[in-house]
Amino acid sequence: MDEYRTSRNPAQIFNHTEEELLDMDNPFALVIIAAQQEAIYDDEVQDGLLNTRMKIARALAASKKFDYEKIGAFLYFMDQLIPLTDKKLKCIFDQELTTLFEGNITMGIMEAVREQILDEGIEKGIEKGEARKNHTFVENLIVKLGLSDEQAADVAEVTVDFVAKVREELKNK
Repeated sequence: MDEYRTSRNPAQIFNHTEEELLDMDNPFALVIIAAQQEAIYDDEVQDGLLNTRMKIARALAASKKFDYEKIGAFLYFMDQLIPLTDKKLKCIFDQELTTLFEGNITMGIMEAVREQILDEGIEKGIEKGEARKNHTFVENLIVKLGLSDEQAADVAEVTVDFVAKVREELKNK
């Protein structure tokens, strides 16, 4: 195992300078810049984080390779990775975004991305909860009522395959 670890050449976030990363034709390079800054600056040094965020936003604007939705999603990710807690600096960054993207990307769009992510998470949670309820319901139909796969599928309004999987799980318990 140690041989494997020493023979690998893992990428390090400080293998390239900020300038080199900004010149790369790869959006992940911008993620590396954000990671570098997170490693360098503590929460007390917000000015450095603002400057980094502005450089990244300018690089995204200059690239002209991404639509506003993708840029908004990336900026949301960056906001989670290197958050600005100083309200004045946040305002400066918001103004910069508005100028750079001619009003097409604002913190409002980032809020919309945040809402979309939350909504998707809630939907997945609901789906998972519904699946769990269905699973429990089918278990009860099998164990307590002794229904066949077809009968349980009909009552629970699920597929016969789903019931068969539940039955198999019960056997394996």
